[in-house]
Amino acid sequence: MLLQLLCSLQLCALRIFDLTSTVMFAFLFHPPVLMDEGKEEEAIAELSGAVAFKPDLQLLHLRAAFFGSMGDSESALRDCEAALCLDPTHGDTLELYSKASTKADEPQS
Repeated sequence: MLLQLLCSLQLCALRIFDLTSTVMFAFLFHPPVLMDEGKEEEAIAELSGAVAFKPDLQLLHLRAAFFGSMGDSESALRDCEAALCLDPTHGDTLELYSKASTKADEPQS
């Protein structure tokens, strides 16, 4: 009986992992399509929902890049810092953080 319960729990965990992976895949590829269509706010909203569901390095980095492209350096920096908490050595995020820091320090016109 205990073995059956453990097997059921493992199967359930695998199904949840598969669902999570599928959801994460969708959230990584649909927001860029929205950005290409000029729907920046919708793209950010989708990524924000995904980050709320599961904070993830790739999602945070992508949202930071979107914020940066929209000129929102503060939000880009915030997401870079969150991503770097997950992986302090992530090269792409370190580079994006540096760019966002430079833009944030520039005088506003």
